[in-house]
Amino acid sequence: MEPVQTFVAYTGDAYAIERTLRFLQATFGVLASLSTDVAYVTHSNLARANIHLARRFYRAFKWMDCVYEVFAAPKFDYGGLHENVRMLKDSALAMYFFFDMLILPTAMTGVRGPGNATLENTALTCWFYAILLSITLNLIELSHISTKAASAEKDVKANEKSHGTKSPVAKKERLKSTSTSARELICNVLDLAIPGVAIGYVKLDPAYVHIAMATSSLITMNAIWNRIYAEKEAAPS
Repeated sequence: MEPVQTFVAYTGDAYAIERTLRFLQATFGVLASLSTDVAYVTHSNLARANIHLARRFYRAFKWMDCVYEVFAAPKFDYGGLHENVRMLKDSALAMYFFFDMLILPTAMTGVRGPGNATLENTALTCWFYAILLSITLNLIELSHISTKAASAEKDVKANEKSHGTKSPVAKKERLKSTSTSARELICNVLDLAIPGVAIGYVKLDPAYVHIAMATSSLITMNAIWNRIYAEKEAAPS
């Protein structure tokens, strides 16, 4: 019954719902970009805009979480550089979500105010640099894990020679950390195209932007599903 329980838990997970809405938004964007039928393009763009509005409601106060994270105690042991970059990334994300919240009233009415374009551009610029900082974090993590793995490998070999024992648990944890950081790096690289194209830093066809957005959403959705499934499988029956 784990798949059924996982599905029920998935539909109750806030982040899972937001990523699913994001995937649907990107899907309608792909359909609108590839279609030549005017009515179909109009309906697809309307659906995409409505889903985007729903996501904006969903994350209206997300900036508060980011502000909290800026002042939170260090959660990782990747060193001082990682911690400083993390604080900068959370600060940039907080500004992005805050400016995005200010856009919400005009997004609801559909009437663009005089400063709306400036707010959108500022929000997307903050998001662009937040993603760049996230990519930097992923690279620092992968470098740290690689260095630590090489050091641990030497210790394991020395331990095997002296005691004849192995430590598969530590190796499993390293592989899990590497997989998480690599997955996040891929998603961040894909997401970079979204604000990059919107503010003119990158030139790319809209269809490719929506495909990148859909792909990163699917990768994250799969990771959330696997996490919830593992939790349900490990839970006592």
